[in-house]
Amino acid sequence: MDGQQRLTVLMLALCAIRDHLMAEDPAALERIKELHLINKFQQGELRYRLLPTQADRTAFKACADSTSAAAAGL
Repeated sequence: MDGQQRLTVLMLALCAIRDHLMAEDPAALERIKELHLINKFQQGELRYRLLPTQADRTAFKACADSTSAAAAGL
């Protein structure tokens, strides 16, 4: 596994942790999202802290943004 794959797995794990904690700690959603997944001061694709390959990008962005497309793309 190369570095890009390791970072992608780590980011997806953070998405899963964020989603799991939402019921117990709703503030966890924004805290994890803004600290680790996105840069809220950037626009477009520059706001993501990681951009996987083009083939996986849509699914990853949906997961990082907590949209329902994440389930369909992954």
